[in-house]
Amino acid sequence: MLLGHGGVAGEIGHVVVEPRGALCRCGNRGCLETVASPPAIADLLSRSREHPVTAADLPDLLRTADRGAARAVQDAGDAVGRALAMVPTNLETLRVGEGILAILLAGGIEPRTAGWARDALSLYVSAYALEQSLVQQQRRHQDRDQDQDQEWTLSHEELLDRFTALPAEKFPQTRRHAAELISGTGHERFEFTIGLLVSNLGPASAPRPGRAVN
Repeated sequence: MLLGHGGVAGEIGHVVVEPRGALCRCGNRGCLETVASPPAIADLLSRSREHPVTAADLPDLLRTADRGAARAVQDAGDAVGRALAMVPTNLETLRVGEGILAILLAGGIEPRTAGWARDALSLYVSAYALEQSLVQQQRRHQDRDQDQDQEWTLSHEELLDRFTALPAEKFPQTRRHAAELISGTGHERFEFTIGLLVSNLGPASAPRPGRAVN
């Protein structure tokens, strides 16, 4: 159900963000994958340089504060934001939302609570689907001798190095509990969060009327 009727609800990489953009392998033009994937960013940078840039070069370029790389990544982030804004109205995504709502209503959840729960679940599922889409893209472009089982866009070792390298005076808890913050697999964390949301649904969890927050 989470993949939608056509099996592409989680493929945020094929949300069109540049209608007149580059041709994508799916047949559309300007999909997010052609704009914001590491190979796409590397290809963009290669056009303005004397030597080719690969996806593997991007971390080093960013670490050395390369202005072109920083701007390319910033533009890619803007494209991801546009894609996320369009995801809720995508027909495949709406089919997923319809399924979630039907399950909640069948479980005896009152309609408004079910509607709000569907929103919360959809936001989390969309974020998880985005991460998994990026991981799949990364796997497709990895060398065969690299870790094909990596579940996150960064390896556990890279995440641990980044967290423990943070300034201790500003991030004492993050540094101290870095190993716990990155523990578990992506799917374990997904099941934990979905269970946390669903297990708290019931009569007592009905939304309470209140003032709108401006």
